[in-house]
This record gives sequence, structure tokens and C-alpha cells, in this order.
Amino acid sequence: MSATGGGPRVAPNWYPDPSDPRLLRYWDGLQWTAHTSPASAPLPAPAGPDGGGSKKAMWAIGIVVGVLVLLVVIGILAAIAIPVFLSQREKAADASAKVDASTLAKEVATWYVDHDGAPPAVTVSDGEYSVDHVRVAPVSTNVELGGITGTGPTDWCVWVTNPEGALKDFQYSAARGLDQGTC
Repeated sequence: MSATGGGPRVAPNWYPDPSDPRLLRYWDGLQWTAHTSPASAPLPAPAGPDGGGSKKAMWAIGIVVGVLVLLVVIGILAAIAIPVFLSQREKAADASAKVDASTLAKEVATWYVDHDGAPPAVTVSDGEYSVDHVRVAPVSTNVELGGITGTGPTDWCVWVTNPEGALKDFQYSAARGLDQGTC
């Protein structure tokens, strides 16, 4: 074995030291290393330049990369899920306002079947809507009564608002039915 020989390649291992037969010297496959040992007992291959920690380092790097990838995936999912969730929440808030506007409109239209003149008083008391002092339905969560306008059975309009919604305001009028906006 020599560092300049062109012969067959010799596998890395402990071999008798060419300069001192009392020692074994490690051949790394290309050259003699500085690692020696008494010739009485062969030793395993010496640790690499990183002190034998290359597998541990690779595991640590793998774990760190895995955690980073997991965090990126969670971030992407959150970036998608949060706007969808908020959009659904706003749609639900708008739906509750639509229901309340429709419920009040049905009661006002029914009131006009039995009464003439100006629109009835529409109020909120103890979490319930009243039409001409008769309780008709509970107020939906976050929905607020906007008011009622008009002079008779053909031009009345009632509206509500839900600040949590995307559209927020809904009106129901004798002329146009349910619509987004205020009277």
C-alpha cells in the first residue's frame, strides 16, 4: 500500500504500520492516517472528521427540516381555512338578518290585513320583536332593528342590520320584497 501506487485499491482498515511493526496504522483507502494503535488488538475504524456524529447530525437536520415543513403546511392550511371560516361566519350573520327582516315583514303584512293607516310600531323588548305591542319573534344574535317606514299597506318597509355580516343591512318592503340595504 502506498499513497502513489497505481495497483489495486486496498480497503480502509487497520494494517501493520510500515514504519513501526509494533503499531497498527489506519489506511483510509487512499493514504495512511495519523491514527495508530498497539499491534496487539485491532480497533474499529476511527471516527470521521466530525467525531462520529454525522448520523446524529443528519437526524437532527432531518428533524429540523421536518418541523419546518410541518410549520409551513400548517401556515398554508391556516391561510386557506381562516378566510373561509370568516366568510362562512359573515354569511351566517347575513342569513340571520335576512330571517329577521322576513319574519318582521310577514307580521307587518299580516297587521295590514286587519288595520288601515300608518305602519305599526315595530320595537324590540327583552330580546323579542313586537309589532304594534304584540310579541312576534325572538331577535337573532347580533341583529339590530333598523326601523320601519311608509304610510300604508303598499309602501311600508322594515329593515334590520347585523354588524357581523358581510352585507350587514337587509330590508323587506311591500313593493320589492327582501333586498340588501336599508329603507
